[in-house]
Amino acid sequence: MAGMLAKLRFRTELMEEKVAKGFAAATQLADILVMKYGVPFRLAHRIVGRLAMEGKEQPSTSDVASAAREFGISITVTPDDLAEVLNVRRIVESRRNIGGTSKVEVERMIAVRKRKLKDKRARIERLRSRVAIGLKALYDEARRLGVDLYGRRKEGQD
Repeated sequence: MAGMLAKLRFRTELMEEKVAKGFAAATQLADILVMKYGVPFRLAHRIVGRLAMEGKEQPSTSDVASAAREFGISITVTPDDLAEVLNVRRIVESRRNIGGTSKVEVERMIAVRKRKLKDKRARIERLRSRVAIGLKALYDEARRLGVDLYGRRKEGQD
């Protein structure tokens, strides 16, 4: 598996193209409506849901304002805010919480897992060593008693 992973290549351009065709920024847009524009959480998600249902994968500021008006909210999202939430790279990098998608967080998680893997391997090696010592002691005792590994007496031994 390590060999396969070493040769793994990601087609990031294709990934970004595919993401742009879906409404990958939906959660981010809802978040900014809540945090920056004071829209209640559930309402923000309804507004974004409406945009998604209408196929507005890259909504304009007027699309957002129109969808908000349908729910009785008057907001004007700035073009800069909208551009920021629709930028997939920014979305990925903005998730810096534990388990998030930012490069820093992913690298941290990889380092943690590598440390855990190293610790597990060391523990397995200690257990293997203990088992080997135990088996050697068992074989030595079996030989001393004149029996094979199945407890049968060897010929000529009584």
